[in-house]
Order: sequence, then structure tokens, then C-alpha cells
Amino acid sequence: MSKETGTPPLIKMLSPLKEKLDFTYIAIIVLSIALYVGFDDLIAGAASGTARDTISAALAAIFVLITTMYMLNKQSDIEQDKKYKAEIFKKKFQLYDNLITNWLNIAYIDKCIKKENYKECLDNHYEILMIADGNAVEHSNKILGIVSSYYNNNKQKLDDDDLYEIKKIIKEFTHIVRDELSISKLELNPEDDDQKETNEKIMTGKKLVKFEFNGEKYFKRGLVLAIVKYAVEEKGIKTFKKLIEMFPDKDATGGNKSNKRFGFVVGLKKNFNNPGDEFRIYGRDGDIIELDEEIIVHNQWGGPDFDYFLEQVKKNLKYKIDEL
Repeated sequence: MSKETGTPPLIKMLSPLKEKLDFTYIAIIVLSIALYVGFDDLIAGAASGTARDTISAALAAIFVLITTMYMLNKQSDIEQDKKYKAEIFKKKFQLYDNLITNWLNIAYIDKCIKKENYKECLDNHYEILMIADGNAVEHSNKILGIVSSYYNNNKQKLDDDDLYEIKKIIKEFTHIVRDELSISKLELNPEDDDQKETNEKIMTGKKLVKFEFNGEKYFKRGLVLAIVKYAVEEKGIKTFKKLIEMFPDKDATGGNKSNKRFGFVVGLKKNFNNPGDEFRIYGRDGDIIELDEEIIVHNQWGGPDFDYFLEQVKKNLKYKIDEL
């Protein structure tokens, strides 16, 4: 026995193996040692060489038989595990396919929430809870939250912000699924302008145009950020109060007062730290405007809201902006 713990030396020596080997394999190792130690004297004391050979052969046969039985049992477990994983893979693939198809119908075809959409989202979500990993469940939960909100409030037509959010979640979800199912990753360069434009067309479903401002070319979102940053420098803006006077919230909502959380041109970074907020604001270090507080610019622009913003900039700031 070990003086410190009272643990038998042999068990203490084998304990690290228990984490990597199952009990049966440990038992075989223990049996081998027992056969060697326990029958060594018997074999050595046998009257003749034939007797010794017979005893040795018998012990070897017993050991081989036990090992073979273990290997066959292990092989059977491996085959069962492979079949189980194959079934789970097929189940996941079919479920993800159904779920993404329903989401695409909502975001790109129907653009509204019907009873059928809600029911299918609910069914698929609870199926995903049984077999999917945490990231997939989290993204399904986000879309279910949006869909449930509209359905429970008897609203059908989706707002532009929520449509964009669903499309963004679908895009992220497909990458998560590819990784989970061990499908090769898509090689995308997030800084490539052509890829940005293609992704923007997919996300918004609209034809994109570029604008030239201050000698540089921008898409709509980038143009808004460039205008705000240029105005801060050119006008010598020092405080958030002065900046929001120049770019009031109504400039982002077609001139109308709105209660939308993201209905603004510029905002305080400290107010937008919730999960998902980073996709709707310019929040990277080089994009944050440092005045008396950290200021961010809203990055979701399109349709009449952008047209109104551009009209106000040209009218109030007299900036020259050319559509290409």
C-alpha cells in the first residue's frame, strides 16, 4: 500500500491509463501481469520441457482468446458508432436544409410572417435543440425570436431592418453548418470590393451604385461614414451634441420621427454593446469617431432613407457627391 494514500501500487500505476483506456482493456493488462507473475514458478518447476511448453501454450491461448473477444467486441462498437453518426449526419443535413429553405422563403420570397412560416420555424427549432451544436441553436433562436415577435403581435410584413437581420443570420448559419458537417470552408476575402458588392446585392436584393466624394469612391454605407468623418474634421466638431445637431436622427428615417433603435445617423458607442449590434454599426477602431465620447455611425442604408440623408447633406453642408 502507498503510505500517503493507502492505494495499492499497481492500481496507482495504472490509474493514468483509465482516462484513455476502457475497463476491459485495463483488465487484459492486469491479467497479463497476473499470468506472468502467478504462473512463472509453475512453469519453471514443471517436470519436463513438454509440460512447460504445454502450460505456456495454454496460457497464451487463453490470453489470445480474451484479447480476440475484446477486439471483436470493440470492432462491433465502432461499427455501431459509425452507423449512428451516419444517421445523425443525414438527419442534421435534412433538418438544416429544411430550416434554411424556410428562412430563405421568409427573407427573400414572402418577406412576411405567415402561420405556416411560424409553425415550421418552431418545429425545426425544437428538432435542432436535440442534435445541433450551440452556435446553430443560437442562430435558430435569433430568427425564431424575430418570427415569434411578428406572429404574436399579429404583424405580417417584415421591417427592412429585420429582413436584413434574418439574411445576415442565414449567411452566418450556413458557415456554421459547413464547419459542423466538416464541409470545406469557403475562401472569402472580407476586404475584397467585388465580394462586398456581391454580398450586399444578395443581402439587400437591390442593385448597388457607387458614389464619388472628396476624390474617393464609396457604396452607400461607406459614403455615410466618409461624410460624417469628413464633416467632423472640416467643421472642427468637438462634441457629440454638436455632431448630432449636424446629423439628426430624422436624417436616417426619411425625415420622420422614429422609435427604431437603429433609426439614427450617429450614436454613442456605449449604448450599442448588445450581441448583434456590431453588424449594424461601424464599430471597428478605425471607424469609431473620438470626440468627447466614442461615437459610432449606423451602417444600414438603402431606399428612401439614404436618399433623404443625401439630400440633407447636399442642402445643408453643400458637399459635392456624384453618383457613378
